[in-house]
Amino acid sequence: MSKRRLTNRERLRKLLKEAEIGSAAHEELLAVQVAIEKPKRQAVTALIKLLKTSVCRDTQWFISRVLGTAKDPRAIRPLMQAAIASENKNYSSNFLWPLEKFDCTKQLDFFVNFMLRGGDPDEAMLACLYAIMAMDGPFKPAIVKKNIKKLLGKSKLQTEPDMELQAEHFKMSAADYLMSTYFNQVARVFHGKNEASAD
Repeated sequence: MSKRRLTNRERLRKLLKEAEIGSAAHEELLAVQVAIEKPKRQAVTALIKLLKTSVCRDTQWFISRVLGTAKDPRAIRPLMQAAIASENKNYSSNFLWPLEKFDCTKQLDFFVNFMLRGGDPDEAMLACLYAIMAMDGPFKPAIVKKNIKKLLGKSKLQTEPDMELQAEHFKMSAADYLMSTYFNQVARVFHGKNEASAD
């Protein structure tokens, strides 16, 4: 039998219970608790501010998760900025996973560039793939073609063949999704024009 997933409030209570009273993590989590009790729009504003100032990984992870479930597009840019911040280098996926809850069509360049940054095919690269696969379009032709070309281009060689294969798999999956979605976009326009001219 599968275990019931904790709600955000239950997870927050658990994190607060585990944090040492008076510690930076405890103080940040208390601030998050106050923020999430506000009406949704105000809560998102407060959480974005806390994400920018937070220094504790548990707090950052929790805020990112809540921003993802809130699905407020104002959170997209702060999550992207946190993902590329040098201090979060090994924790980028914490900020990227919530972005699959949004339609980040306009941010396609960011996700492709992140995938091609030259690192190992890690969880952050996989999170970028999922964010790309959550994009609804429509894509601007020049932008989608440029990014497909980048994904299909020669990549930096990984040190291990298995890692290279995994990186290639992630890149090809992203390119395949973009090509398929763009093909359908063009086909809809083409058939729509033909139907209109036949009337």
